[in-house]
Amino acid sequence: MKFLEKDLETIIYETPKHSLYERGLYINRNKYRQKRIGNYGIADIIAVEKTEYGEIDIQIIELKKDAIDMYTIIQVVNYAKGVSRYLEYRNSQIPVLINLICIGRKIDNDIVYMTESLRRCFFYTYSYDFDGIHFQNRSGYHLIDEGF
Repeated sequence: MKFLEKDLETIIYETPKHSLYERGLYINRNKYRQKRIGNYGIADIIAVEKTEYGEIDIQIIELKKDAIDMYTIIQVVNYAKGVSRYLEYRNSQIPVLINLICIGRKIDNDIVYMTESLRRCFFYTYSYDFDGIHFQNRSGYHLIDEGF
């Protein structure tokens, strides 16, 4: 069976928040799929939740069947800009947190160190096998021999 990006999107969209938590993925409750953000593009999933402090926590989720690469980051940052501009356009006075989430089977070697440098951008890899899908938050990359 071939596992497609659309399958990953369906699993995340249709699975309840608590079940995703059990599998290692932390996303908000209210999910919207294939959400157009004006001319900035179409995000795979946007998840929204009001925080206990009255802020709106928006997660923009970009999915990749295979590797997360520089283009993935450019895409998700572009969507974040679109959401920010939309909120300005609507003259929203509600405090908003925008978190970017990139999910793929692996992370391209050229960007592994960005997992620490980009604030509010989270990287996950997934595995899909006989007992279902599992997610792993990826951070803390460093050289094996750092030279100091």
